Amino acid sequence: MLKNIHIRNYQSHRDTTLEFHKGTNIIVGPSDSGKSAILRALNWIINNKPAGDAFRSHWGGPTSASIKTSESSICRYRDKENSYEINGKVLKGFGQNVPEEISKAINIQETNTQRQMDSPYLLSETAGEIARQLNQIVDLEVIDTSVANVIKWSRQKLTEIQSQEELIQDLEDDLKKLPDLDSIEILVTSIEKLEEDLCSSSQQVSTIRSLQSSYEEMKEEAEEAAKIIKAQSIIKELFNLCKEKEETTTIKNRILQLKESWEMASHKFGKALTLKNALLNKLPKVCPTCGRPL
Repeated sequence: MLKNIHIRNYQSHRDTTLEFHKGTNIIVGPSDSGKSAILRALNWIINNKPAGDAFRSHWGGPTSASIKTSESSICRYRDKENSYEINGKVLKGFGQNVPEEISKAINIQETNTQRQMDSPYLLSETAGEIARQLNQIVDLEVIDTSVANVIKWSRQKLTEIQSQEELIQDLEDDLKKLPDLDSIEILVTSIEKLEEDLCSSSQQVSTIRSLQSSYEEMKEEAEEAAKIIKAQSIIKELFNLCKEKEETTTIKNRILQLKESWEMASHKFGKALTLKNALLNKLPKVCPTCGRPL
């Protein structure tokens, strides 16, 4: 239910507030007192019309029109910014349309208002227009819209089915024109068999490559092991040579010791011989006792 409307700087209204009551509300007053401006302000809130700035008061200031319903407070505002406000939430960027949130909150149609110069409600309308408005009042237009959409969808699907049937018929005709389908089927079977064999061969090749890679790795490891064995043999020979060298060195040292001992013995023998010769030279050549030559 619409409770009141507050209008500021809209045409002749500087600051106007109207309270509404249940049922039908009638606005009366002298000519040019702003009665139509009230409906225009209400239409500005409900339908976002008229556009432009012609309705703004000539004395300036921000223009606004606000209404309160049983559940919401809605304001249409125009100054440097163009906006709606619902329950404190500001809405912008809606162009010439009405935000859906605003339309649902107001829920007022053209049938809810009557202007001064309008003809009596429904009496001058055609039967189709009367039916449309009555449907709109009791929400039958939703059913009409749904039925229309279903009929439209059915027609679209029927067209699609006919198109698919024509396509199937064309394919069947083309199929009949194809020569020797049995041979083609045998050929396709053979190709599928070849693809299976190729897949199996590919798996075998992959296995062989894997084994080859393992063989190469084992070969490298064997070569490394052979090098290690050869190195061990060389180390053993070097060890034996070193051992033989140590034994040769021992023999050489023994020979040198024997040589030193022989030289010392020879030196001592030479001394003894010299001493003997010296003693022999000191002895007389004839024995003093018996006179025999010594």
